[in-house]
Amino acid sequence: MRRLQEFMDITKAWRRPIMWALQITIFIFSGVAAFLLRFEFTLPGIYVHSLTYALPIWIAIKIAVFLAAKLDRALWRYTSVVDVMRVGIGNLIASIVS
Repeated sequence: MRRLQEFMDITKAWRRPIMWALQITIFIFSGVAAFLLRFEFTLPGIYVHSLTYALPIWIAIKIAVFLAAKLDRALWRYTSVVDVMRVGIGNLIASIVS
């Protein structure tokens, strides 16, 4: 139990960067998955360039909107309907902008 507490103390300082890294990873996977679903899991070679061009722009916009909406500061343990609506609106705005 003591080791678990020590581990939690060490990770407190890294909590926000870990959250950002996880969010960016999810953004990447969701962008690639969207392209793969669009082309029924066979991405034509001509669209690989489009994916590599669009993905960094899309990720940057998602990060900016999530930071502006303060979605990286929520405690998911206490998530409410209002928080879920903020996440949905943040995703919608980021998708429209990108």
